[in-house]
Amino acid sequence: MQVALRWVLDQSFITSAIVGARNAAQIAGSLGAAGWRLPDDVRTRLSTVSHLPHRYPRTMEADMAQRRDAAVKR
Repeated sequence: MQVALRWVLDQSFITSAIVGARNAAQIAGSLGAAGWRLPDDVRTRLSTVSHLPHRYPRTMEADMAQRRDAAVKR
């Protein structure tokens, strides 16, 4: 769990993380993610495997200009 929480905290667009804990052991585990950084190669690998594909409407908008240019002769 510490690696997952550390990865979330290392994201440039994340300012804080909300963790849920039911007992002191879980809090201690979450606090173990503080005070260290993931190595760059590990962070990159985790980001790669967790990347979600773009969904509508972004997938439609991504190549809109190329599709329009191909359909309309100027």
